Amino acid sequence: MSCSEECLLRQESPVATAPTTKAWIALEQPGPWQSHALKAGNSRLPEKISQVVETWLDVTVILIRSRHRHGARTRRLFVANVLPNQRWLMSTELANVEQVLDLDPLTIAEGIKPDWLVERSNPVTLICTNGNRDICCAREGRKLINEFEARGEVAWESTHLGGHRFAPTRLTLPDGRMYGGAESKIYRGASGLSRIQQAAECEMRSRHGYDDFRCEKPEEIAPNQWRVRIWRQDFLADVIVERRDRGLAVESCGKEPVSGDQYFAVAP
Repeated sequence: MSCSEECLLRQESPVATAPTTKAWIALEQPGPWQSHALKAGNSRLPEKISQVVETWLDVTVILIRSRHRHGARTRRLFVANVLPNQRWLMSTELANVEQVLDLDPLTIAEGIKPDWLVERSNPVTLICTNGNRDICCAREGRKLINEFEARGEVAWESTHLGGHRFAPTRLTLPDGRMYGGAESKIYRGASGLSRIQQAAECEMRSRHGYDDFRCEKPEEIAPNQWRVRIWRQDFLADVIVERRDRGLAVESCGKEPVSGDQYFAVAP
């Protein structure tokens, strides 16, 4: 049984399971990807680049590719800050892939836009198809890519986005929102928020259907319990979030079950 099938069988909640980061950097790199694609030698990315970008803090670097760009002489680069109060998305075409090393991950994480990139108004969709990391992503991710293309929409294949048991996993930029489950329509949370904030946002989103809530910093009110103030224009609510033991779960195909935490809203 695959990890995604077992996840469905266990009825594991996808709420507040998005990875947390301040920014995403997506670099086009055609060719095969190994399980941990950013490690030197695990893709066709030059090793000296892999060795540098793998050390970058406060940003998440992923590789992307498109079946429609074989033989392209440039590499597409997307850079997005996904913190709620400063979301932006910029891109460029790199004539030389080594230009990615001109990025400063620290300033990007602080919300400073690289002045040599061009700001985009159209969002970008990324779908994990890294089958060497987990077969569920290859099977479900490529199926979703085909569905996007059948509708005339553009989506990029990407390396591991986190949470392959919820495959197909999908990320949109610059909002940083993560989706998974059936046809990747189940909302997992915004990656620019902590998992505590994600649980509060997911609760209010399911109740009211809005996408643009603002979450304040969680206030711990008891062991494993927080209050999160969440608002939208004239709407305001305090959401109580609890952390619970998830128990053992298979997070990836062929791996042993591991323990973990879940975050739930217990009161609006």
